[in-house]
Amino acid sequence: MDSWSSIPISGMRSRAREEIGANTTGVAGRSISVKQHIGDSVVELILVLGFFLGLPIVYVRALHHQNVAGEALNVRLSLLVFVAVAATAVWALSQSRSQWGALGYLALPGEAALAGWLSLAFGRWRNSSDTNRWLLGRLALPVSALLVVFNVAQGARNIAANRAYDEYDEKYFGPSNRVEKFITAGLEQNPGRGEEWLDSTIRTRLRDSVFLSVAVRYDLVSPGVLDTLANSPFQVVAVSAIINQRTRAETLARSYRAHSDSHVFVQPLAHNPRTPPDILREIYHRHHNRIGIEGSLAENSASPRDVLEGIATSAKHPEEIHALLRNPALDCELLGKVASYLGGEGKALARDYNIARMNEVRPTVCSGKTAQ
Repeated sequence: MDSWSSIPISGMRSRAREEIGANTTGVAGRSISVKQHIGDSVVELILVLGFFLGLPIVYVRALHHQNVAGEALNVRLSLLVFVAVAATAVWALSQSRSQWGALGYLALPGEAALAGWLSLAFGRWRNSSDTNRWLLGRLALPVSALLVVFNVAQGARNIAANRAYDEYDEKYFGPSNRVEKFITAGLEQNPGRGEEWLDSTIRTRLRDSVFLSVAVRYDLVSPGVLDTLANSPFQVVAVSAIINQRTRAETLARSYRAHSDSHVFVQPLAHNPRTPPDILREIYHRHHNRIGIEGSLAENSASPRDVLEGIATSAKHPEEIHALLRNPALDCELLGKVASYLGGEGKALARDYNIARMNEVRPTVCSGKTAQ
């Protein structure tokens, strides 16, 4: 049996024998639990349908009955409360920016119908000789009014939340959003010479950290300007210049020599396919690399072969294997090394998503060959 086929099977048979007993003895208990869950779901469905559909139907019938009975004042009061609750609910929902906010409209008919029905109960029982009905009647109208208050309060909370969100967005993203609009407009006004315009604009704003942090992400920035930005005193700008794939290899090598002890700089260097292979190899052999650095090396198509093989046979985290399996440089031989490692010392990394990815890429990278 080859190492590939042993991955999904190795260790599973013994584990299956150990678990069969526990699985079979728990069948009865699980079937009871499933039945209880189904029963609970049915009850919840009935309650939801009762609120969404049942309450409006009951309210319409009660309203019709009061109208036929000649209780015009009760009907008018009930309709007034119904409209007030519905209107405040619509207003409150319209203030929400949540992607789920529209679902609130489903409950609106039930809420308005409940308020209208409570108002009818007030009109019918407020002078009842029965103490219980009299008490319920006196409480019904205030409760329906509370629904209006609740909707108004919810709308006010939504407005306050929107204001807080806008203030946060303006504080942390407003300046960069304005820079992005400025650059977009500048590029549109300079068709065919976008790189020249952007380079010259950057050179005039080398002390504007916000502008530089946005501009450096554009693929129109020339390698010469990126070389300057890689030495920026603003760390976010220098790191972004390292990430940019137009940055020259010699610039990346110089950045590594200047910041070889900084994970913040080393990780984007490990990720950039233009980083020289000897630098990538040196990064791999650094002590105490973080998982993000190893993962970046594993996914980098420019990583030297010995680095990729080292990760394939000694990875410490399943994310590193997953990154390697996404590497365009992955071939059948390397896939075989991953399979052997996951079937042996690296069995703990053989997560379902890694096995699934291996099964997915094997027909493509092996082309009829067997991963050894």
